[in-house]
Amino acid sequence: MEIYSTKESVEANAIKDALQFYSFHGVKYKLGEELEGKLKVANNFGGKPFETDVSFSLDEINLEDGNSVIRMKQNVNSEQLTNETYNYLKKIGTFGSNIPKRKDFPSLTNETWTASRVHGETGWII
Repeated sequence: MEIYSTKESVEANAIKDALQFYSFHGVKYKLGEELEGKLKVANNFGGKPFETDVSFSLDEINLEDGNSVIRMKQNVNSEQLTNETYNYLKKIGTFGSNIPKRKDFPSLTNETWTASRVHGETGWII
């Protein structure tokens, strides 16, 4: 229920689709080149946003059809994700009375791959 606890949290989760739509805009791409950087993404547990490593690449240009394929790979900071998940599970009582120590809790990862076919003249995702 944390995602509904604040206006900011609700907005951060509601805007995900719009952010995906615009995530490829504003960058000059070269075919086959991979661009890397860091972004912050919403924390569905209600805490501070997660840091992510992100990369973008223009993988395909289809002149005949007037579109291109752009890909994004995003990796959430594993330590931040694991800490937030552990604290959330502890808070809601998932462990019962057998609460493991944080060091014994397995590390978690979240990797997201997105590919979009983008119309060349309008920039709309097809």
